[in-house]
Amino acid sequence: WFDYCLYLGICRLSEREKGSFSVYSGLGKVHLPKKSVENGYFVTYISTSWDKKVSEHFMGDDGGMMIQFDAKFKEEFGVRCCDVSWISKFAYECEVLFARSLDYSYQGFKCEVIE
Repeated sequence: WFDYCLYLGICRLSEREKGSFSVYSGLGKVHLPKKSVENGYFVTYISTSWDKKVSEHFMGDDGGMMIQFDAKFKEEFGVRCCDVSWISKFAYECEVLFARSLDYSYQGFKCEVIE
């Protein structure tokens, strides 16, 4: 039930999402051999931030990587995301939440891996 409500909430809020800016996701202790990804499938919800420094914090001191989603990705067909900083107790994180993929992968987008 929670998953359904969260997904539906992101879908509804994404209809009003405005702004053309990149978002970042910091992943601690994770590395990819490639520097860019062109296809993707989100098995779960993805937390990102429009503040690069916040994502650097989530990479941690032990290393990791940061993924940069370009501004165009948020406007692709089937991509659902919304700013949730207005309801977060951590508003300074400037969080943009992406919904999980349903039954298809995102084709033709590009995200950059920053180490």
